[in-house]
Amino acid sequence: MTIRLATRHDVPSLLALEERHFVGNLPESELDQGFISILHPREWFERAVDQGGVHVATADGDVVGFIVITEPPSASAEITSPIMRKIVELTTSVSFDGRPIAEQRYALRGPVLIDRSARGRGLYSAFNAITGDVY
Repeated sequence: MTIRLATRHDVPSLLALEERHFVGNLPESELDQGFISILHPREWFERAVDQGGVHVATADGDVVGFIVITEPPSASAEITSPIMRKIVELTTSVSFDGRPIAEQRYALRGPVLIDRSARGRGLYSAFNAITGDVY
């Protein structure tokens, strides 16, 4: 398996992988194995890729996983996801080193998705290592 920065060429694969693991598309018997709760639009992935915030894992030329690190939304941005709204809201009330997170430099981590075919091979740890080194 190889981990590298994603390119715009990878966006269709990212969308397909996310669609395949979306909570609404999985049988109840598979939910305990993990799922994605938000389907991101193509434009979101393109923006994240353009910012250098998406790493992909490939096996035999196929994208089998990804991790996304993005800048937080601007104060004026409309946040449509209830999960993201809550995360951004918490940055004003949760502190680190005595200051609210919103007053510090931070990034949003996720989604992280690893296809079933690639699980159990240390990919999550590898994603953490590579993004920890970069960010």
